[in-house]
Amino acid sequence: MPNLLLSRVALLLVAACALLLTVGASGTASAASVAIYPLFTGFGVQLYVQNSLDVPIGQVEVLVTNATGFAFNTELTGLSLPDSIYRVRPIDGVPWDALIASNLALGVTLVPAGATVLLGTFSAGSTNPVVLPGESVDPISGNVVFGPSFITASGDWVVGRIEPAAACSSPQECLPNGFRITVPEVELSVAVALALALQLLGGKIRRRSGSVGAPT
Repeated sequence: MPNLLLSRVALLLVAACALLLTVGASGTASAASVAIYPLFTGFGVQLYVQNSLDVPIGQVEVLVTNATGFAFNTELTGLSLPDSIYRVRPIDGVPWDALIASNLALGVTLVPAGATVLLGTFSAGSTNPVVLPGESVDPISGNVVFGPSFITASGDWVVGRIEPAAACSSPQECLPNGFRITVPEVELSVAVALALALQLLGGKIRRRSGSVGAPT
């Protein structure tokens, strides 16, 4: 019986290591992200959201500087104008505008998975708008302004590394006026693989000892 038990442990450990190698081989792929950036076009300065996650985005909450106003893209499926707002300088003494694109109905998609959508167009006079994360801290109160910049259609926060994102209207003009949130990939560690193997082994032992007609 001890030899049989050791054999099963060895087999489970081999299976766990094989699983680890399989995950490790594909675990180096580039992490997914959500980016928002203004783009200078012939139609004015337009705001785009690029979603490379495998889940849709349902809400966007960001801050804007160097802008005079914003018109939402009314053709954007999932956008609810009553639930969306662009407000110029809502915080006294801070040169930030608030932009919220939303639909309060849970499960509605604003930016589909793997898609890039036009959120809207900045008003004339917005010569060089810069988009800041909703996670930015109010310099006066010390509080985070919004919280998450992006919320999925199911209501989950998009959390990860925040870094500048540039939109290039030409090779000579490439300004990082937006930002990107990169979601880290989850990798399976050796410890997790071993724990899984031992858990499977324990389950086999418990089922054997508790089964009907098991030898005593």
